[in-house]
Amino acid sequence: MVACLPGQHRSTLRYQPRAREDEVRLVADKIALSRQYGSYGYRSVAVLLRDAGWQVIVDRLEHMDTGGMRVSRVPVALEPNRPVVSSS
Repeated sequence: MVACLPGQHRSTLRYQPRAREDEVRLVADKIALSRQYGSYGYRSVAVLLRDAGWQVIVDRLEHMDTGGMRVSRVPVALEPNRPVVSSS
């Protein structure tokens, strides 16, 4: 019998998370699409993955660990070919 720790529910001791066999390929595809479409969010990437044949829901992508990868967006002032509007 396993002794419970104070403040920890006993059901947490029995829970064994199961890794999905396709998780590595899905993360690789998500990273590739995020690099190709930098300004897309996880919902738009989910649509692209569904178009590519993945059966994935938005919640799975939202909580997926991609190794801390963040695609930063180019600030509006630094976008090329954008006319500069003066306030004078």
